[in-house]
Amino acid sequence: MKKSSAIRYVMGLALLVGCSKGGVVDDDNHNNNMNGPVDMAVTDPPDGGGDPTKDMTGMPTEDMSSMSTGDMTTTVGLPCVPGSYRCGAGLSVEICNATGTAWLYSATCTVGCMSGLCTGACTPTAKRCNGKNIETCNATGSAWAVSETCSTFCEDARCALPSLDVGANKSLDGDQLVDGDIIIRSGATLSSPSGNLTLRTKGSITVEMGASIVVNATGSSPEGQGSNYSTYSDYAGGGGGYGSAGTTAYYNGYGGGSWGSTTDVVVAPGSSGATGAGGSGGRGGKGGGVLRLIAAKNITVDGQVTANGEAGGSSGSYGGGGGGSGGGILLAAQKKVTVGGSLSAMGGSGGSGRYYAGGGGGQGRIKILHSGDKVITGTISGAKTEGLIPPMSISSSSHPDQSLYYNDDSPGLSLAWDQAFTGRQGYYYAVNTSQSRPPTPANGGKVTATEAVTAAVTDLQEGTNYFHIVPIDAMSNVGTVENIFRVNINTVPPTISSTSHPSSSTWYASPDVFFAWSFPQDDKNFKGVYYVLDRFGETQPAPSMATLVPSSQKQLLRAGLANGIWVMHMVPIDQRGYLTKTAQHFRINIGADPGKGALLGQVVDAMGKPVAGARVTVNRGLFKTTTNSSGSYNFLTTIPVGMWEVRATSLDGALTETKMDAVTKDGTTTVNFTLK
Repeated sequence: MKKSSAIRYVMGLALLVGCSKGGVVDDDNHNNNMNGPVDMAVTDPPDGGGDPTKDMTGMPTEDMSSMSTGDMTTTVGLPCVPGSYRCGAGLSVEICNATGTAWLYSATCTVGCMSGLCTGACTPTAKRCNGKNIETCNATGSAWAVSETCSTFCEDARCALPSLDVGANKSLDGDQLVDGDIIIRSGATLSSPSGNLTLRTKGSITVEMGASIVVNATGSSPEGQGSNYSTYSDYAGGGGGYGSAGTTAYYNGYGGGSWGSTTDVVVAPGSSGATGAGGSGGRGGKGGGVLRLIAAKNITVDGQVTANGEAGGSSGSYGGGGGGSGGGILLAAQKKVTVGGSLSAMGGSGGSGRYYAGGGGGQGRIKILHSGDKVITGTISGAKTEGLIPPMSISSSSHPDQSLYYNDDSPGLSLAWDQAFTGRQGYYYAVNTSQSRPPTPANGGKVTATEAVTAAVTDLQEGTNYFHIVPIDAMSNVGTVENIFRVNINTVPPTISSTSHPSSSTWYASPDVFFAWSFPQDDKNFKGVYYVLDRFGETQPAPSMATLVPSSQKQLLRAGLANGIWVMHMVPIDQRGYLTKTAQHFRINIGADPGKGALLGQVVDAMGKPVAGARVTVNRGLFKTTTNSSGSYNFLTTIPVGMWEVRATSLDGALTETKMDAVTKDGTTTVNFTLK
């Protein structure tokens, strides 16, 4: 089953349990104040030798070490006052959850953080919460000013509604944040024209008998779309699929397949049916919309809640269109769920045609989550998932943005969440690369009794990883419905090239070298690169000794390099300040080819016994080999003429000896080592 669209829809989902968010909304968190004066200074190369070089990056060296998250202990400062703010690691703003059991990530400050608020320059018109106040950054980006005071509380730079009492027909769209109870009165219909409505409240949600919530059929999720045969007019369109597959129409009007998961909190809009006869027949119906009812107390549905798919269009000349699949309905209550009415996420019927009717849409998904207290006597029409409610709001101070890639040299994966429900014993959690895998004792799930964990960075793999979590109730029942948090990891350094010196084996007369590079992922994931240009083979750039170049610049000129071998070393820096564990190394040769000679020798221990498997390097990895069973090494005639640093290191890395020696043209230089 495909889940990519479903994951996109859940990434912004949060359960309101009484916390107000601070930090900054729509602030430029990618600005690192890297716009400095052009640095045209003549400097010595980092190795301290050779002729001066001109640094043409236009950027000063900047130490980004302060971006490290440092101490990632999640229990510091607990218990905390619900809704209070603090400054966390790496210039982050954190908020205490409703039970005072965890600090939740809210935002990353650009300049500084004090008392749980970002300080320094801000982005004009950006908004943030400060207690019950909404503050807006002024036109010059120099200060925050109160623009609104909430009578309830502030979250996501907006005031929550005091309550929502719908006594007459009303339209609402988007994410509605409510402090008190939400009631849809008998005889009233709450509709969502856009087909996307989320109601979140600290209180309860009630849909009275005779009341209804209807989300329009606007879904067009790419997974599960119906198809058709594009040539003949008698062919009809297949129905869209979601919780179940759409119906196949005549011949090749295939119904879309089922997608999504029965074991997570995600609900999404449905998929559309196909238009009949290659675009000339009946129009394909849209998939059902998506509705999320999320309450910190109870949810009661005695009326009707619908997210049905649209029927396919009819045609008097061609085949009919396929019906859209049902959409998604989520009921998530931290206390009790009661359904005495009806929940419907059914697919639309296929449209009639002159020749053949379109296929019907498949069922949508209906997910009912609670603390274990539920009464369901009504009608459920759709692919149903039911179970214990997992934590609905998961945040990470170390890897906050689920859409970005982060480099692998981070201190660990720090996560926190709101308490799932009162009386929970704890949680099972896991970190792996599976999209759908609720953690259990049998599949490697780990137990925590708190609302925060720090996973080891070694648990993260290259690519997309998932944090999975399910609750454990007071009777030791383990939840079967998970929530997930996505973490994207990059281990690959930039790719380096040179238009002026493209081959690492060729000697070039020009001392002016043009370098260019590209990132392994989209540019938005990176602040820039750190680079070092020296005469060693495997230098790992670090902020304290490297030059920073912003991501907007992906080329530079290093002019006037002295003759000899040079190596450009480069690592990327991501939006959280992490580097990759490995660097990219690009070698260039300046001047006439000086010729080569041989370098050989033996490595022995303090007793004079040969050391097998010792690592021998020339200029720290520029050339490297290992000793054989007799402790001997031989570079044959591969080392260019010149003075070199030669180093031998034992297999376990504990013993090292370094010597300087010269290699002559067509000669043989012997360098022996005794590791003591």
